[in-house]
Amino acid sequence: MARIRVLIACSLAAFVGQLLAQSPNRITRPVDGRARIKLAGNRHPLARAEFDCGEVSSDQPMERMILVLSPDPSRQVELEELLQAQQDPASPLYHRWIAPDEYGRRFGISDSDLDQIAAWLTSEGFRVEEVPDGRRSIVFSGTVGQVASTFHTSIHHYYSAGHMHRANAADPEIPEALAGLVAGIASLHDFHSSPALSAIMPAADPDFTNGTAHYVAPADFATIYDVAPLYAGGIDGTGTSIAVVARSNVRLADLQSFRSMVGLPANSPTVILNGPNPGVIAGGEQVEATLDAEWAGAVAKRAAVKFVVSASTGASDGVALSAQYIVNHNLAPVMTTSFSLCEATAGVAYAQFWNGLWQQAAAQGITSLVASGDSGAAGCDPASASTASNGPSVNVICSTPYSVCIGGTELNDAAAPNLYWLASNNGTTLGSAVIFRKLRGTQVARSRAGRSCGPEAGGRARSSLIPHGNPPMAFRSIRGGMFPTSPRPAPRTTVISCT
Repeated sequence: MARIRVLIACSLAAFVGQLLAQSPNRITRPVDGRARIKLAGNRHPLARAEFDCGEVSSDQPMERMILVLSPDPSRQVELEELLQAQQDPASPLYHRWIAPDEYGRRFGISDSDLDQIAAWLTSEGFRVEEVPDGRRSIVFSGTVGQVASTFHTSIHHYYSAGHMHRANAADPEIPEALAGLVAGIASLHDFHSSPALSAIMPAADPDFTNGTAHYVAPADFATIYDVAPLYAGGIDGTGTSIAVVARSNVRLADLQSFRSMVGLPANSPTVILNGPNPGVIAGGEQVEATLDAEWAGAVAKRAAVKFVVSASTGASDGVALSAQYIVNHNLAPVMTTSFSLCEATAGVAYAQFWNGLWQQAAAQGITSLVASGDSGAAGCDPASASTASNGPSVNVICSTPYSVCIGGTELNDAAAPNLYWLASNNGTTLGSAVIFRKLRGTQVARSRAGRSCGPEAGGRARSSLIPHGNPPMAFRSIRGGMFPTSPRPAPRTTVISCT
């Protein structure tokens, strides 16, 4: 036993020593823009000549761009080893999560390299807005003209699918001195991700049944997933928190109305603005934001919901900015992202951004839940499409083994719905589910993310249990409340509180 204690102490001492050691300096010569390399794979596939409507004026802003930085290869190997050890019950590092600044010190870019990259951006006229603690990116702003002169690509207008966009016309270039250290810019366009919801249903009858679809209240979720015993044991989210990724604000009155309507205790989310307030954006953006905010605290009914809002810009998706804020501020042990972007259109740097961010989240003990969508391998086709036409692909935001990707399945209740649903709703909670034992197409997500309960795997599994979708993400809105036909997984993860 004494020998074991010594081994554990030595392992921990070595671990602490590694934490204090900073990444090596990798810029070995002056950063000179006259000698450049091209960063292939970083032009959006819809930025094509047939859609081109001309150049964007050089004085137009390019705000909050994300420069994606690549770690030292040897430190990346150490990170992989740490992530494995943190999930191994036999390791002395099991569930010993690290803070964002520790992550940056060990696995990010060195002080010297960061200073030189920031100085290069500033010398080109850009404003360095932020260097996140994880040291895997730099947020900076400037103009279209500065992007063109620094990265040697013009920004054009493109008209596609009925919308005007802007994007870089060619792959960006960077000084040779930054090769291997700068992966690229996460995006130089506004072909942003889409909300994961697939349909907005008209208001149903008062019994919350519309044909064969049954609209799910929090009490139904508790019945379907047998959460009631946890409530009885005092496990209801008290003392923990959930962070929600958003790019539209919400009306708190809608959220309060929802909780009152379904018999939940008053517990409004904390809205955190990461930069300018985008306001409440009408249409699907508002609906997704409201649905996410309501259901994040619907099952873990006493958890603190932290709703992070970042405005999208002409160069960066607010989803990426909000997710980066949550991880680098270690805001909550569980976070949920309900947006989707076709991996095939994302670009090399943007894919690396998400892989690195979710790796950091996992090392910090954050479970990152992402909606995979309900289109299976047809991730590049819209949710409303009946047939796939754009080839196989997945949601790039959950294309790594470090996030828990959640998709849609159905309950096998269509043959005898009366066995599973009451004819009327509870007067206080609006619940009507009886019990569910038969599941159709259930799959368990695999992940190496933070506190997730699923088995470890490095594959590209994309689905987990989420019941009764017909269509899977349809919902109704009544008096400000959103009632999906498939409840969200983030609250239950928090209620279970895997440790």
